[in-house]
Amino acid sequence: LQSDKSLMFVDLRGWIDDNETSENNFGLGYRKMLGNSAIIGLYGFYDIRKTGLDNQFKQKTYGLELLTENLDFRA
Repeated sequence: LQSDKSLMFVDLRGWIDDNETSENNFGLGYRKMLGNSAIIGLYGFYDIRKTGLDNQFKQKTYGLELLTENLDFRA
């Protein structure tokens, strides 16, 4: 979803292989322009991986970002 000054995005990915291994990634983010010189944003992702050895790994990632013409800050 996009307007003149903001953007909301979804990132969906996944794969399966022959060894009964699979991985799925789900992400959601938002960015907004601050005047004409900076962009502020935040995002979150959830990842899950299942292995052929019946293991399951889950991970969450969150972040903030400030982007300018000369400097990018991400945490």
